[in-house]
Amino acid sequence: MEEDRLEEAFLEALDRVNEKELQDKMRDYLEQYHSRIQRLEQQALRDRLTGLFNRHCLEDEFGRMARNHTVISLLIIDIDYFKSVNDRFGHDTGDRVLQAMATFITDAARGDDACFRYGGEEFLVLLPGTDSQGALRFAERLRSVIADRTLEIFTVPITASFGIAESPRHSRRLDELLHMADRALYKAKHGGRNRTVVFEGDAAVTVPPGGAVSPGPGASHLPQQPTAFIGREKELTEIASLLGEEDCRLLTLVGPGGIGKTRLALEAAMRAEGGYPHGAYFFPGSQLSSPQHLVSALAVSLDFSFYAEGEALAQLLDFLREKKLLLVMDSFERFIEEGSLLLARILEAAPQAKIMVTSQERLNLKGEWILEVGGMDVPDDERGFSLTAPDEFDAINLFLHGARRVYPGITFTMEERPLIGDLCRFLEGMPLGIELASPWIRFLPLKEICEEIAGSLDFLSTTLRDIPERHRSLRVAFEYSWNLLKPEERLAFARMSVFRGGFRREAGEEVAGAPLALITALMDKSLLRRGSSGRYEMHGVLRSYAGEKLGEGAAEEERVRDAFCSYYLRLLQACESEYLRARQVEALAALEDDIENIREAWKMAVQGMCLEELNRSVSSLYLFYDIKAWLEEGEKLLGELVAAVRASAGEGGLRRRIEEELVARAVTRQGCLALRMGMHEKASELLDEGLRILRGLDMQEEVAFNLIFSGMLSERTGDYARASGLYRESLDIYRELDNRRGVATALLNQAIHSVVGYEEARKLYLESLEIYRELGDLRGMSISINNLGVACFYLGEYEEAKRHYEESLAIDRRLGDRRGIAIGLVNLGEVAGKLGRREEARELCGQGLEDFREIGDRRGMASTLSIIGQLAMDQDDPVEAASRFREALAVSEEIGAVPLSLNTMAQMALLLEKRGEKERSHEVICGVLSQEGCDVETRNLGEGLRDRLAFELPAPACKQVADRAGKRSREDLAREMLERS
Repeated sequence: MEEDRLEEAFLEALDRVNEKELQDKMRDYLEQYHSRIQRLEQQALRDRLTGLFNRHCLEDEFGRMARNHTVISLLIIDIDYFKSVNDRFGHDTGDRVLQAMATFITDAARGDDACFRYGGEEFLVLLPGTDSQGALRFAERLRSVIADRTLEIFTVPITASFGIAESPRHSRRLDELLHMADRALYKAKHGGRNRTVVFEGDAAVTVPPGGAVSPGPGASHLPQQPTAFIGREKELTEIASLLGEEDCRLLTLVGPGGIGKTRLALEAAMRAEGGYPHGAYFFPGSQLSSPQHLVSALAVSLDFSFYAEGEALAQLLDFLREKKLLLVMDSFERFIEEGSLLLARILEAAPQAKIMVTSQERLNLKGEWILEVGGMDVPDDERGFSLTAPDEFDAINLFLHGARRVYPGITFTMEERPLIGDLCRFLEGMPLGIELASPWIRFLPLKEICEEIAGSLDFLSTTLRDIPERHRSLRVAFEYSWNLLKPEERLAFARMSVFRGGFRREAGEEVAGAPLALITALMDKSLLRRGSSGRYEMHGVLRSYAGEKLGEGAAEEERVRDAFCSYYLRLLQACESEYLRARQVEALAALEDDIENIREAWKMAVQGMCLEELNRSVSSLYLFYDIKAWLEEGEKLLGELVAAVRASAGEGGLRRRIEEELVARAVTRQGCLALRMGMHEKASELLDEGLRILRGLDMQEEVAFNLIFSGMLSERTGDYARASGLYRESLDIYRELDNRRGVATALLNQAIHSVVGYEEARKLYLESLEIYRELGDLRGMSISINNLGVACFYLGEYEEAKRHYEESLAIDRRLGDRRGIAIGLVNLGEVAGKLGRREEARELCGQGLEDFREIGDRRGMASTLSIIGQLAMDQDDPVEAASRFREALAVSEEIGAVPLSLNTMAQMALLLEKRGEKERSHEVICGVLSQEGCDVETRNLGEGLRDRLAFELPAPACKQVADRAGKRSREDLAREMLERS
């Protein structure tokens, strides 16, 4: 029994020991688990790169501070030009800048302050117990530290802009404080960056780098309106609220014509413009003659110039990709099918952009938000209103404003007051109708105006039942306006319907037979308006109405259309003449103002087969589209012309000389534009066909023109010998014809470095330049001077090259040639690198790269990236060099720039040698040298590298590598370089 009790006691003790061990293990596990949970929670609240709080805990921190402090200041900090830091130095350097910024901010903060990485290059600081003045002092100290310390660490100054808002003075709500601080930040960036702005409503206080207080202005891209905006506060508030929604990126203002959608959208955009760092832009859709021109017309509205190669839409999307802007697209119902797809592409490519559309119908896109716009507020039958305080009725205010504008001293009696309400109700509160009605007060008593409108409405309602209900009130106004016109005014008004995008006084006189007195009379009756540029404009709906009136007389319509077509084709021809007389800037500006009319006239001429006019105009049309870089549209127009002429000729083919001449000129220039876009196979077919017809017709000047571009095509594909022969033949023809500009162009192209060498090229450039100077051709002068700089650069005459580049750059700036300016900056950067001023070199090239990205010139981007890679390689920064070369190669291959692609791969082979990878370097350079299309610089670099490596590496291995590399295509070599770099 005693043994049993001992055994039982032993088992109980053992159980207790085991239980304790298990409990201990569980306690250890729980401690580890809680510790891990705490670490994970901290990680979730911290930004991994900088260690600062992330935005997810911002609301909790603000709430904690609000419970303990009566005043809190909120700072938003944004690194200036941070994208250019990544572009110039690489993302690794960009990360180091962000980490350094986090250190500066935390060092400046106090114990109870909270510091956040708000997103991207933006930081946020909460300062409890600190008002906006204290926050301003904090920000200014921190801004100074950032500028000084980054210069020490990164050798270039990096600055930041600050926006400040204060609770509770500005708001107690966190979301509102964020919005206010963000608005202040935008003012800081618009005001020149590297400054602090304290939110103070519309009059924010700005502290610039020097510390002085100044306003923070912002430039407007929206058209200024000639009359005041009246009313619509309810709609404006609603639009502002919708645009403030993060998910509302496409807002469509829907309503019938004449309802005031355009003015409402413009007013809303003007009020919202400060919230968009890249501004608000307006696209006048009513001036677009055809949806096929939508992309190029939108580019004009955005002040964007296409570059020589690449698809127009892709360039436009690249331009918009990183923009935070508001785009107002007006009168969208005119191209809703094509335009809706374009908007979808823009919204997908540009995640920070917002679009506001005015249209008579919905777009039916997935992300579309709708605001229906109705007539302005009008009094009902029973209610009256006071003329001394009519604010509650927008329609009344609009009428009174218009009446007093044309009749400043007018007064209305108590009996007349209800008549104004009647008139506004008759017009259903439609702004266009009211604006057309109010000037009539100069001619008739108010009672008679109302009677006339009422009579016209009854007439239209009984005879024009096929007109949509929403248009009947506008037709009342239009019909009434028509009835008030004198016969000669009616005729001029109807004739003016042929114009697109406005017209000048001279065009009105010649095409519409309207001298200044008639134009003024129509302006007085609000049927025309004069824009800020001096052009006369007609509302789109009014123009349609006038067009119907013109169409009532078939013979008159045909006569006016013929006069319109003849006038604008002569204007097109005159542009080329002015351009050749060294008036490039003026000629291009005049043509661009009337491009919509010219497109319409061109379409009329093609439809009517006006062969003589078209033959005289085709070179002018090409010149304009080539200089403006509207390549895709120009190539299409010329292709349509050729197809129409051939269709008109029928199965027998071209029989008349005029048909052959026109087709030859058109296909040649179509081939030129195809070449600019990199469509080499199509360009070859078109240029060959054009040359064959031109030789048969013995049109020597046109043959010489064709030979220039056929030579360019051969040069781009690496056939330098053939290119040289074509240039030489062109030069001989131009000299025989004594065509000085042609001689200069042929000389400029004949200077192929791979054929003639740099010394001979320099002589040819000087000869070309002398001719361009005699002709006063600024564009030709700039190209020749720049090319002289290139020749000097490769001859090692760097100071002389610098002088030429600076002279060329000055001309480009005078002409406003952004692409020429970018080229000049990059060329100067290359020279600075050779002269040992490497930081200056990278700064200039960085500016050039930013400009190329801005205008969407992908060839310029690729070339500049390669140059920046070379600078980085010279500064022993292999990481950035490899990154830049890889990007340059990817872009070069994408656009088919063969010589540039081969040169970039040769630079990459040189980098491999510097990194000690000599076997791979030898393999790459042998592959490059085996390809057709190497220019002289690439071949010189490659042969020197190949020979040097062959001396250092075993001979058998070198021979095997060379044999193997010689069998590889350029595409395979580039693909491997991109995958392995």
